[in-house]
Amino acid sequence: MKFVLTMPPSINATYKTSGEGGFYKSQKAHDWTEEAGYAVKKQRIGRRIITGSVIVTISWFYKKNRDIDAGMKLLLDLLQKQDIYKDDIQIQEMAVHKEQDTLNPRVEVEVYEMD
Repeated sequence: MKFVLTMPPSINATYKTSGEGGFYKSQKAHDWTEEAGYAVKKQRIGRRIITGSVIVTISWFYKKNRDIDAGMKLLLDLLQKQDIYKDDIQIQEMAVHKEQDTLNPRVEVEVYEMD
């Protein structure tokens, strides 16, 4: 399965600290999760949930240079929440790379069930 999504917020914009020293997801992270979740639903029509081991390939197309792991947790949690796989513990292999695309920043994710 392949999904093309907008870029998730940076890690600094994803989590905020509470007055008591805890962390919570920012409104920006919630908004992206909702928007990207809708996009995943549209792109996965007719696909079943993967129950076996999983291979994930992530291609970041950044507008400007960012850390390669920025947005990783938010993205993997989204795929679980949208029933692409049951739990991200199923991921046995993952390849991640980044490129620059100033005109069309995005993330392309491919998810395969291992044989």
